Amino acid sequence: MPSSLIAAKTLFTGFHPLIVRTAVSRPITGAYAVRKEAVSLNKMHGKHQTALPTPRKIRRGCSKELYRTIKRLGVYIPQDQLEAGETLYYKKVIANLLWIHENSSNRKLLADWWDKEVSPELAELWSLDRETLSNAFRAAFGG
Repeated sequence: MPSSLIAAKTLFTGFHPLIVRTAVSRPITGAYAVRKEAVSLNKMHGKHQTALPTPRKIRRGCSKELYRTIKRLGVYIPQDQLEAGETLYYKKVIANLLWIHENSSNRKLLADWWDKEVSPELAELWSLDRETLSNAFRAAFGG
């Protein structure tokens, strides 16, 4: 078999499924490698499904949602209490991440979850009325 045909055959390495190597152990680069990676990701997550968010995206999302809620409340929350509230919310989201991801398109259901799971502890932490906090979150979140 000519060496050009051997080099043209590709093998998947056992280390990482997205790294494509040729028979002579040179990585494939360029547009072909990008297309190959996109195909692998679609197989992994389904064609029309989104991947789970990264912890950074979750933390930033929680922070933004609480910022918008506080803005609607019109009260001052000290920085240390704000950080404690963001950490509490982040941990609750991580604990229920699969359910939240499955229902990501249903904002009303997510807001109901927030009312039941997060708002009691957050209202106690921030010394606010739970109902007022829940209404402000719904207005900010859109549920």
